[in-house]
Amino acid sequence: MKPIYIIIGAIAFLVLATVFREIYLHVTWRKQCPACGNKHPDRIKRPSWAKAIRFVSSQAFHCLACGNRYIQVGADSHRVLQEYDIPKAKK
Repeated sequence: MKPIYIIIGAIAFLVLATVFREIYLHVTWRKQCPACGNKHPDRIKRPSWAKAIRFVSSQAFHCLACGNRYIQVGADSHRVLQEYDIPKAKK
């Protein structure tokens, strides 16, 4: 096997490993921070790449404990605001 193929294969492996690591740390299906486990993050604006994927519902968060910014994707993202006990106005 030629050495150039080994080098290209190693670079491709490192790129894929980096992509999977970033997805693991910055994308979650729960509101909880994937890096530290904090259950009370702040909402932030979604990055433009997350807005471009319109067929997947998503919300962006910023963890106050560790500073991690991450995206929550999936069906549970529309129920995040219902987790807070916000009293309804009486008529």
